[in-house]
Amino acid sequence: MEHVHGVDGRRVELFLYVPGKNTLRRGCVPVGKDSVYTARHEIVLKPGDQITLSPGTKHWFQAPAGGAVIYSFSTCVRDGLDRFTDPAVRRRLWTTLSRNRRIG
Repeated sequence: MEHVHGVDGRRVELFLYVPGKNTLRRGCVPVGKDSVYTARHEIVLKPGDQITLSPGTKHWFQAPAGGAVIYSFSTCVRDGLDRFTDPAVRRRLWTTLSRNRRIG
């Protein structure tokens, strides 16, 4: 169905961090995570901006205090194979939810 997004007047930004020169200014590395958040080149994404990252590019996002919404599209979605640089991150599978929820 045809529709329009972003008509509430808010101009939210999203901060994207990739490898490169350390230009981190608007966001911040989570406390105690300096060694695992190594991508520090800050890119400020505004509503409507798009970016393409090559496979294997380390990256992370941070929203300002008001939050943000992001959509991710992939030619081949394989999020389950993502490798996190923080060994404390554990991927949780939602198989129970998908088995028990009926749509339609």
